[in-house]
Amino acid sequence: HVDSVTHLKAVGPLIWSCSNDRTIRVWDAKNFTCIGILGPASLKTDIDFPTSIAGPISIEGESGEYMVTGHNNNYLYVWNATTGAKVHEKKHSSKPSSLGFFQFSNSGPILIIGSEDGTIQIRDFPGFNLAFQILCSPKHYEVNVARIILPMVLAGPALYFISAGDDAMVRIWKLELENA
Repeated sequence: HVDSVTHLKAVGPLIWSCSNDRTIRVWDAKNFTCIGILGPASLKTDIDFPTSIAGPISIEGESGEYMVTGHNNNYLYVWNATTGAKVHEKKHSSKPSSLGFFQFSNSGPILIIGSEDGTIQIRDFPGFNLAFQILCSPKHYEVNVARIILPMVLAGPALYFISAGDDAMVRIWKLELENA
C-alpha cells in the first residue's frame, strides 16, 4: 500500500488489507507477497476507499466464500474470497465503519454493520434484507458508537457482539434468535 492500512482480515493462507490508497490487497501469508489488488479500477470513483472488511462467509448450497467491504461512499461490496472478483454491491444508509459476520445453521449468515450515523444494522446475507436497526446515539451528536464490531460465539441460541466507538464506551449486545 502507499497510504494508511485501515483493516486486516485473515482468510486461510491469505490476508486481505484495506487502505486509504483506495485499494484492497490480497496477500499470500506464506510468501509475504501481494497476489492481487482490488481497486481503484474495480471501485466506483477515485474517492471510493474501503473503510471496513468482514468475512470469509459461505452460503449454503453455493461453493466458495465471500468477503464484504464497506466504503466511504456508503457502498458495501461483496467479493469472491478466492478469485477477488466483485460479485455484488449494495448502497448503505451511511458510511460503514465496521462489519461482522455470524453463521447460523438454520437462519443462514447474518451481517452486522456499524455505521458512522450511530446505528448498528443486522441484515441477512446475501440478500441484505434488514432484520432490525439499533440507534445507539442520536444523530445530532455525530458520535460513531460502532467503529468496532466484534462478533462473539457463545453457547446457546443467542447472538452476542461487542461494539466500541468514539463515545469511549464498549457495549456488549445480546440478540435472541427465534429460529437459530
